[in-house]
Amino acid sequence: LHNSHFAVINVCGDRIRDAGAAHFRAVLESNSNIVHLDVRSNDIGHTGAEEILTALLYNRTLTSLDFSCEFCLLASSHPDRSSCP
Repeated sequence: LHNSHFAVINVCGDRIRDAGAAHFRAVLESNSNIVHLDVRSNDIGHTGAEEILTALLYNRTLTSLDFSCEFCLLASSHPDRSSCP
């Protein structure tokens, strides 16, 4: 994904957790094509959120970031998890 041409990345409900969020930090810092990142319902904690938000210091193209339901109860039966496409 570092040199990709993707404009939209949707990993909603993929349970990427903090380690995956750290990967997206690197992607966002090096990719100027991404305009939307959907990381809803991925069990991302404060550390992972900080990783992604830090990337925004370097990325000037991302215009939409969806962190919905990251800090709610993330049981697999949570209603927001089912809203992932």
